[in-house]
Amino acid sequence: MVTIKDVAREAGVSVATVSRVFNNSALVKEPTRLEVQRVAARLGYSPHVAARSLITSKTSTIGVLLPDLYGEFFSEVIRGIDQAAQREGYHILVSSSHDDEREIEAALRSMHGRVDGLIVMSPDLAARAAVERLAERFPVVLLNCAVEGDALDAITIDNFGGAYAIVRHLIALGHRRIAIITGGARNFDALERRRGYHTALEEAGIARNPAWEVPGDFSDTSGYDAVHHLLA
Repeated sequence: MVTIKDVAREAGVSVATVSRVFNNSALVKEPTRLEVQRVAARLGYSPHVAARSLITSKTSTIGVLLPDLYGEFFSEVIRGIDQAAQREGYHILVSSSHDDEREIEAALRSMHGRVDGLIVMSPDLAARAAVERLAERFPVVLLNCAVEGDALDAITIDNFGGAYAIVRHLIALGHRRIAIITGGARNFDALERRRGYHTALEEAGIARNPAWEVPGDFSDTSGYDAVHHLLA
């Protein structure tokens, strides 16, 4: 097994210099850096990530906590995060929480010491407290989480505006009986879409009809059943 000492000997430098090269230290001159990297590649040397993280307190890994991993939406979210992370020399560690506060805490415990930061998507309102405690332990970016103020960095889809625009478009086409398949009662995305739906109807003077609001849970089965219910 090739060690850091082998690379140092072959490159004619100290072990400390090789370590600085693989930790991207600015103290190493460019010709030396290139020579060490050339020798390491020739010998097939790869630094031990776990050991290096103990020294630098950096894992070069970002944790990603999503409510689920099933379906095209989540696979695209993961793919985008992974592509952006790799461009910056990071890897990702993915886990799902199913929007349960206990599972969120369990996932965080498993990631402790293994990630440099965390990306969290947890639209369930019941998980808000657990999500807001994250910033005390990690640098965090939230995706579609129900948070107030600017204490946490967050990226949020305009669910209200999207639903509002869709309903306004249907009304402009002359439709009056407009139905919605809702999400979970505690889901932030679903509540915002429902709010946009209601606002558009009210502005157009169309009375709400409970029969047009069919519950769903974002699964294929619930969508299929809801459409059958509406068509009947």
